[in-house]
Amino acid sequence: MKDVSNQQGRSMIEMLGVLAIIGVIAVGALAGYAQAILKFRTTQTAEEIQAISDEVFQTYSWMRTYPDAGKYNTVQDRLIADGVSIPDMNPFGGTYEVTTTTSTITVTATSIPTDACTQLIAESGDWQNVDTLGTCTAGGTSAETGEAVQTFTVTFL
Repeated sequence: MKDVSNQQGRSMIEMLGVLAIIGVIAVGALAGYAQAILKFRTTQTAEEIQAISDEVFQTYSWMRTYPDAGKYNTVQDRLIADGVSIPDMNPFGGTYEVTTTTSTITVTATSIPTDACTQLIAESGDWQNVDTLGTCTAGGTSAETGEAVQTFTVTFL
């Protein structure tokens, strides 16, 4: 008869321990990934806002005034017709809106998560030609995530 008491292998408790460790590592990795994606999208939004303002500034710098709507429905339509590239969507799934006065450009980004909006305010102090630091106002909830979102607005000279 064969002796079964010397069989080697893993116990159920050891396997549960290994699964628990893997679970903890996976949760940490997912949290880190989410933070990295938020930072990436925030940086991309900041770069797009600065690029929009730079393009508008360069397009209209020789006129010493920014455009009115003219024959277009909005100033934004006029800017696009004049070659200023304004993305259809921002990295968070919202939109950009550009308005002007005779001496300023205002860029508004919608559907910005609260954390990203706060970061954009902090970064706006370092942007070129900023007249008024960015502000955040309540903007409803995200259709994608269900969390509260803000509208970020910054004004350039």
